[in-house]
Amino acid sequence: MNIRIAKKADLETLINLGEQLYLVENKFEPLLLFSREQSELKYSKEFANPNALFLLAEENNKSVGYLYAHNNRVNYFNIDKLECEIEAVFVEPDFQGKGIARLLVEYCIEWAKTKNVFRIKTGIYAQNETSQSVFSKLEFTPYHTTYILQKERKH
Repeated sequence: MNIRIAKKADLETLINLGEQLYLVENKFEPLLLFSREQSELKYSKEFANPNALFLLAEENNKSVGYLYAHNNRVNYFNIDKLECEIEAVFVEPDFQGKGIARLLVEYCIEWAKTKNVFRIKTGIYAQNETSQSVFSKLEFTPYHTTYILQKERKH
């Protein structure tokens, strides 16, 4: 297994993996939309951002997973600190359960330390027990929970 920083030449691979992630997350949030064009615009812009990270996990020269993270300034009154947000982690189904997501997140943690962040966060859907397990094993803990009242009920 090889974990490496993605290059701009990997853009199509990242978009393809992102589309697969969308198909998984859409089960948890049916309002999600995916656009190859919007993904290309966003990711292309982020490649120029020194506070963004794209990782690819490869096995036998095949990309089987990715991670996208970025650092943001947190400004609360007298606080001005940098935090890292892991926005996307995905491993192809045939390669899940092999510790690849853990390796991607561990690499990101080391990268974030070099950026002097004060915390690393991610958002995980309440129904996504697989992701919760990965992050819990890496000592991430729940921090904020959003409650939703659906006004439109499924029939």
